[in-house]
Amino acid sequence: MANETGEQIILAGETELKRRARRDGESTSRATPDAALESRATRQGEPKPRARRGREPEPLPHGISPYLRELLADRGEHVRVMRDLLVRAYGYTPFRERSDPVGGLVGTILSQHTSDTNSSRAFASLRERFPTWEQVANAPVLEVEEAIRSGGLAAMKAPRIQRTLREIHARFGAYDLSVLDGMPRDEARALLLSLGHGIGPKTASCVLMFSLGVPAFCVDTHIQRVCARLGLIRPNDAAEKAQTLLEATVDPDDVHALHIDMIRHGRQVCRAQRPLCGGCPLREICLFGSH
Repeated sequence: MANETGEQIILAGETELKRRARRDGESTSRATPDAALESRATRQGEPKPRARRGREPEPLPHGISPYLRELLADRGEHVRVMRDLLVRAYGYTPFRERSDPVGGLVGTILSQHTSDTNSSRAFASLRERFPTWEQVANAPVLEVEEAIRSGGLAAMKAPRIQRTLREIHARFGAYDLSVLDGMPRDEARALLLSLGHGIGPKTASCVLMFSLGVPAFCVDTHIQRVCARLGLIRPNDAAEKAQTLLEATVDPDDVHALHIDMIRHGRQVCRAQRPLCGGCPLREICLFGSH
């Protein structure tokens, strides 16, 4: 009887040790950079990124410098160093003046899947043909298509713009988005996202940053590529992962300038095809350029 009791005590002790180990392991995992970003995103009202259960960290390639290894383990410092190097290479462009967010929204929709030159030409043509947003909203869709044809995908963008303008008027009684003034970033982004199909996180963030100076990081294909090559996100991660990371680590006053510099870098140096790694100002801190 005494032996059975001793065995039971030993088994109970082992069970308690395993339970504590699991608890301690969970506490450690909550302190990782990914968990910190998820916690911050949740506090700011953003959707919590999907948990990566059972996914082991990818092994780093051979030949990476100890300095880069340190940066890859501290994404906040990695972003800070990236910011300093890009400002040194491309300068610092601060946010200058606010503009009409309705015009910013229409212009951003026009910019989807086309160049800045084409979208600017389409926006100017639209405003020349229809001087008020009310006229744009109520015009025959074919006339709006014709006005924006130079921007590409006119048959898709014209009804999208009209639906968005009508939704703004139905909700606020005017073609006006001054309700965004002073609104917290994530609340303002959620409002823009709710206005209709075709307005995603990138479009909403561009409107907030360029029209209102709100520190919402607009992540396009260039910025997403730069983040992936540096090792800040995984190659297959969505743009929203980069957005969450950058908004959690970049000083709000630097968001506009860093956005501009990352776009320049992605277009001029870190190109999708044949990137110019030899002359890259970020090569020392780049996972892609290190091997």
